[in-house]
Amino acid sequence: GEGGGEGLEEDPNFTLKLLVLLARSSLSDYHKAIVFANPWLMQYPLLTPQHCLKTAASLIASKLEGQFCWASCIEPRFLASLMGLGFLPMGDRLEAGPQPHILLPKMHRQRCILHWGDLHVQRNVRRRSGRFAVTCDAAFPLVSEECRRQHGEGWLSPPLQAALLALHQD
Repeated sequence: GEGGGEGLEEDPNFTLKLLVLLARSSLSDYHKAIVFANPWLMQYPLLTPQHCLKTAASLIASKLEGQFCWASCIEPRFLASLMGLGFLPMGDRLEAGPQPHILLPKMHRQRCILHWGDLHVQRNVRRRSGRFAVTCDAAFPLVSEECRRQHGEGWLSPPLQAALLALHQD
């Protein structure tokens, strides 16, 4: 803009900043209580089941400087919608507020893809691998519990684990 200052309308993140500002100003009393007790959440956009998640995911993937959002809803259907749009769900324990856990959906900008045809497994690894097997959908409850046991409740909070188990059973 003129005088060296950049106006919001010239800012490439204008749309996203406007949406974040509108979302913060229209927080429900419940979400305000969560943010008041945990002010670090103000740096992240709030996602709710009432949002147009497809539009939010597109804006977040292309324009948001960080990778995280937050949500108070940890219901299986909401979780499935987020994962279907590319979010990696992570749980977090809150220090205070009206609920003990929240969801921190993470939108990765870079992803790693393993192409099985391009994979080279060294001979010594192949020899030792005979005692292992790769399975799919064989022991989801056990695997999720072992992840939580080994790594603690950091990202796999009890409500997130319960929602994932409910999705697996459907």
